[in-house]
Amino acid sequence: MEIRELITFLQVAEEESFSKAAVSLGYTQAAVTIQMKHLEQEFKTPLFDRIGKKTILTEAGKAFLPKAQTILHDISEAKEFITSHSEVSGEIKIGTTESMAAVLLPGLISKYHEKFPDVNIKVTLDSPEVLFELMNKNLVDFCYFLDKKVYSNNFNKILERPEHVVIAASKDHPLADRKVVSIDELLKYEFILTERDASYRYIIEQHLASMEKTIKPFLEIGNTEFIANYLMNNTGITVLPYFVVSDAIKKGKLVGVNVPELMGPDSPLMVYRQLIYHKNKWVTRSMQAFFDMIVTGTGRGRTGK
Repeated sequence: MEIRELITFLQVAEEESFSKAAVSLGYTQAAVTIQMKHLEQEFKTPLFDRIGKKTILTEAGKAFLPKAQTILHDISEAKEFITSHSEVSGEIKIGTTESMAAVLLPGLISKYHEKFPDVNIKVTLDSPEVLFELMNKNLVDFCYFLDKKVYSNNFNKILERPEHVVIAASKDHPLADRKVVSIDELLKYEFILTERDASYRYIIEQHLASMEKTIKPFLEIGNTEFIANYLMNNTGITVLPYFVVSDAIKKGKLVGVNVPELMGPDSPLMVYRQLIYHKNKWVTRSMQAFFDMIVTGTGRGRTGK
């Protein structure tokens, strides 16, 4: 039995497909088939049933699944223990959203790289839903994202902090000097919004839909920095996390539009900055160092879950 066969076994079990597992692992389908046949020959029993287009675990396969997970976990733990005396090194694969990457991640990565120069960092940008799938396939180590509260028995959560979403406009906008604005009046003006997979856009659209109202942007773009910079030089309204536009608001280049129906402690626009990893993922020293830096700013690089 080889380690790579255990990894392949877990991937096939996750994907319920030899071909999909091959793509995820960078193997040919023939290579995956050979590895699984070798494993089944060693156990002298089938581990998968091939029914139609689906590949599902047999009873023997289901029994072996937690054992394989434990074996790989113990191997990772042993590697970490052996190298625990050395400097933090290796690789971390971060899954995050565009708004987080544009504003919060550059300074964080810069600080991390300065402290741990031997760690290679890979960043994947996508919606939370896609990032969760990538994490399930072990294609990202953890997800640092902005969304409504996420709960799952498959994930361990390190961080959950509330983040306000604001309605921002250029300082020259007709609503800029208004103390209070109603939703109906707000919706009369042109909006610039992020793409539909942004959590905060989805939240406001769902809230408006519950009131039988809609918001129709004249411009949609995934880059939150572009939206903020555009509004500084043009008229328009947007909906963004406060941390994206906070500096511009403090400097008077943008203003927050007060819509009481969308503001306050019970605001429907509240989202949460969250940091999660898969429950079966062994937390390496390089991952823990990044977690520490996000949560406490220390970056000590402890090992363990």
